[in-house]
Amino acid sequence: MLQLRIGTIAVDSYTTDFSVNTSAAQSENSFINWDGTAVEEDAGEEMTLNIRLASVPTVTAQALSNVLSSSSVSVSFTNPAITCNNFKKVAYEAKSRNKGDTWNISMTLKSTAPIGGGGL
Repeated sequence: MLQLRIGTIAVDSYTTDFSVNTSAAQSENSFINWDGTAVEEDAGEEMTLNIRLASVPTVTAQALSNVLSSSSVSVSFTNPAITCNNFKKVAYEAKSRNKGDTWNISMTLKSTAPIGGGGL
């Protein structure tokens, strides 16, 4: 079962779609070795979360909007193991339902720093 908490707000019960994408983090610490091979730092991975929520009550939607307006927010989720890291909002959309009583929210969050990595 998915567990998803953005800041202190549990949103797993509203989640209709959740995906985690990772890509190699780009590092500026690399050089060409004496034999011509490139030596690059293992900078870890950048993580992107795509989240869709449905039928979110207005009070929860307002709290979520406030939390996401900060420069970074702690997000914990199952992947399938529990993962926790700081993320920043890349995209956000909220659509009113039922005359503003509930909201459908889509967001994309990106990790604020690479996760893992072992150096050169």
